[in-house]
Formats: sequence, C-alpha cells, structure tokens
Amino acid sequence: MTQALGLPFRVLLVEPDDAACAYLLPLLTAHGASVDRVREGLLGFMRVQDEPYDAVWVAWHGLDVEGATVCSMIRSWERRSAEMSRFVLLLGREADREELVAAAECGADDYLVGCWSSPEIAWKLRLAREIVALRRIAHLHGDRGGLLSAQELRSFMAEEVNRVGRRSGWLSLAVLGIPAFSGLQISYGKAWTEWFAGGVWASVRGRLRNYDRMGVLENGAVCLVAPDLDMAGMSGLLERLSRMVAEYHVAGVDASLPLALAARALSVRITASYAEFDAVAGALWGWIEEQAALPASEGVLAFVGTADPVFHAALAVEGIG
Repeated sequence: MTQALGLPFRVLLVEPDDAACAYLLPLLTAHGASVDRVREGLLGFMRVQDEPYDAVWVAWHGLDVEGATVCSMIRSWERRSAEMSRFVLLLGREADREELVAAAECGADDYLVGCWSSPEIAWKLRLAREIVALRRIAHLHGDRGGLLSAQELRSFMAEEVNRVGRRSGWLSLAVLGIPAFSGLQISYGKAWTEWFAGGVWASVRGRLRNYDRMGVLENGAVCLVAPDLDMAGMSGLLERLSRMVAEYHVAGVDASLPLALAARALSVRITASYAEFDAVAGALWGWIEEQAALPASEGVLAFVGTADPVFHAALAVEGIG
C-alpha cells in the first residue's frame, strides 16, 4: 500500500451521483487523500485489482451492482489473492442506516450516512489510516494464506485471466508434486508424512511472490497460479523452488531419500477479447486437471502456450530440470 512509501493515502471513490462526488472530492483531498472516482461498481472492483488503493469508499446504491456486492467481491478477491484488506466504507442516505448497519456480513469496515461534514470525513480518514497501518504490519509479519481449495483456486485463476487479459499480459500455472512422499509414508507412516509434507509446502509458499497462490485439487495434487509471470520468470521460480525442496531437511529423516520437485508448468499470454475470458479460464483449468491426472513428471517440464477460445496447450516443450 502507498503509505509505506510515504505517498498520499489513496482512496477509490465508487459513486454514481455527480452531486455527492462534487461534495466529497474536495473534502477528501483537503484532508490529505489522493482520490480517484469511478461511477460503476464493477469498474471499481477492476480498479481495486489493478491499483494499490488504501481505501475504497462505495455508494450503497450503485448503477450496476449495490455497494454491499462490491464490498463482498473485494473481500473474496483479497482472501483468494492473500492481499492486505483495504479499508472499505459504505456511503448511504439517512434512510439507508438500518440496512447499512445490517450489512456487516459483506465485510465493510465502516459506513457514513446523511450529510457528511468536514470533521466527520476527517475522522473517517484518520480511522482508515490507522487501521490500514495496523493491517500492513500484520500482513508483513503474518502468514500470507494457506493452500486454497480447488474451487477457490479456480475462482482466483479466472479473476487473474480477466485482470491480466485486459492488458494482454502473462499468466503461469504449474502442477507440483514430490514423488518421495510415497516412500516416506512407507517408512514413517501416513500421519507423520502429512505433517512433513505440510512443512515442505509451507516452505514453498514462503518462497513465492505476494500475489502467487497455491491450492489443492480434489485428487491431492498441488497447483500454483502465478500472475504476470512469463516463461523465463516461471522457469527461474521453479528452479529456486527445486533447490529449496532438495535442501529441505528435518532431523531424523533418512537423508538418502532425496526430495525433488516434480512440476509441469504452462506460461500463456492472454490475448483474447473480454468476451472470451471465461472460455480461456475454462481451457486453462482443463489443462490443470489433465496434468494433475498424469503420473508425476521427472523434474520440471515447462510449456509455452497461447490462450484463445480454441486453446492449444503446448506450442513447444522444453525440459528445464
């Protein structure tokens, strides 16, 4: 977020009413906020995905979707992306007060109703700054999130296809495995091996970028989704993960049983149109399911592909491990 860099506190205002916006913008700016404004809730959600806003102020009554829906979308995306939570505030009329109070389940931090005064705006901004500062500390020193479920990972990947595809960017995927786990289970038992595997995958997650996510499919395969990463970047990431896995050691484990990362990776440039993003996401998820059903690879296999409605998985195959 921007405050850590000494930049102005960034607020996205999702407000369809021009009169309300004309009143709010000068007040927010006067109290030190840098403000961008959009009219539509869905456009606001896309801006949150693309820009490091500290806070989002959302009108309760929207042009396309209601403010509570925008808030729920932001919170769901933050959980799947392991993003730090923005400060979300809902803006409504006095007549909306009961609904705003009852809408806590959407994940909003606070609300404003009625005619907003300058001191009230200043207080809400001060509160937002303090909460964001505390969240930043917790985010930097806490766990960025465990393994997602298959459905959570699929939703995250579809969102990233949409986000990355808007600028014809890259998306990388990998199905990961460690074949030695089966040998460990024979020697040490299922419960111990599950504990040991959890430690290995936790170490792998610790080497990822903030916006990479891992999940477990129904058959137990582990999958990695890495947005904004081309084949060269994905190859480098997998090589680092391979070295980390090979060096992972716990006292009492037979060192003669080496750990090695097995991976099938795909890097695609999303060049489809907006209307085709769902088809692209479906094709990419199909590739994940196909690769997860195969036996573990020997080392790391990297694929360079293209993403379009008629998806061709591998234009070229290159062993890098």
